Amino acid sequence: MTEALYYKNTREEYFTASLVEQRENGKQWIVVLDRTAFYPEGGGQPADRGSLNGIEVFDVQKENGEILHFLKQKPEGGKVQGKIDLAFRYDYMQQHTGQHLISAALYKKGNYKTVSSYLGQSYTAVEIDSTDISEKQVLEVEELCNLVISRNLPVNSHWVSSEQASSFPLRKPVPDKERIRLVEIKDFDFVGCGGMHLDHTGEIQLIKTVGRENVRGRLRLHWQIGKRAFNDYRNKHQVVTDLSKELTCSSEELLPGVMKIKEELRSQKQSNGVLQGRLARYITDSMLAAAGDLSGLKVVLHFFNNEEPELVKKIFNHILENGSSAACLVNNYSGQLQWHAGSSENVGLPLKEIIPPLLPLIDGRGGGKGNRWQGIGRDITGVQDFLKKVEQSILEKQNP
Repeated sequence: MTEALYYKNTREEYFTASLVEQRENGKQWIVVLDRTAFYPEGGGQPADRGSLNGIEVFDVQKENGEILHFLKQKPEGGKVQGKIDLAFRYDYMQQHTGQHLISAALYKKGNYKTVSSYLGQSYTAVEIDSTDISEKQVLEVEELCNLVISRNLPVNSHWVSSEQASSFPLRKPVPDKERIRLVEIKDFDFVGCGGMHLDHTGEIQLIKTVGRENVRGRLRLHWQIGKRAFNDYRNKHQVVTDLSKELTCSSEELLPGVMKIKEELRSQKQSNGVLQGRLARYITDSMLAAAGDLSGLKVVLHFFNNEEPELVKKIFNHILENGSSAACLVNNYSGQLQWHAGSSENVGLPLKEIIPPLLPLIDGRGGGKGNRWQGIGRDITGVQDFLKKVEQSILEKQNP
């Protein structure tokens, strides 16, 4: 069984140990030591990062009392020098201890029980046994957490038996095991946990609510904790500062200013839509007037270069609505070909026989049903050949 040093000293950066076992596992090596300061993944907390004899340790797992270190190459010698990435560990110690505060505060403020927690790279999430919680309650939870942080309460751990555990004021039941580790935030929380924690709540620094989402019929609350919370504030403050400069207004005037711009854009979009519709109709009439007549069928073939996709779509629809018409339009928009092919309802061209065999000419793909097909392509050099072959195929189908 590997001796766990990480519980004895959470700030220990260097340690020495003896190699007990090392085995090759595909393209990686699994190393077992007699003692280690590497915390293995567990309890929602990721494994420590660091190195053994300068070789990166990219994962640590616990299995049958042994702690397995995963490396990309074999360490030499019978002794190893281990180094822990303390910045990475401290970040997750802030997240984990902060999560305890949040879960305890949620229970105290609204009897909300924590179902699960997630200590991610960008935020920490706490899932509760409820579908909703008011913003007022969330802010009360946040305030209580930061009050406990300001009190700088000690965080202690206790190893007890399952029988002894029942004598403590636990927030939730613990498993029936021979040895159980309890984590206590003095005068605030008591819970079973095997993770890494700070020594005092003041080290958490700051807790801030940043969002929520519904998951599996329950609510998941997102939080920024510790240094992450300060970085989050710094980034958002910079965004507000830059927006204020751009809109030449104070931060208090930002929201009304943005709402005004949003309304102006909505009105402008409506006006543009009306003008675009008129333009589409004008272009359609010009195209139909110049279109070839194949046995009473007006056929419009055209290549657009960086035209607005919505305008091309409107032109395509107008052509088909004209009656006794067919069209194949290709638009080279932002480096990608967008194509539309179809015919009026009264024509009944077998597009399934015409279009798919020709798509390789433009390295295209797409589909449709009935009288309307569309898709994309990547080879602009084949566009003219594609349009010509479409026209030939339509002529063949009209005059079999």
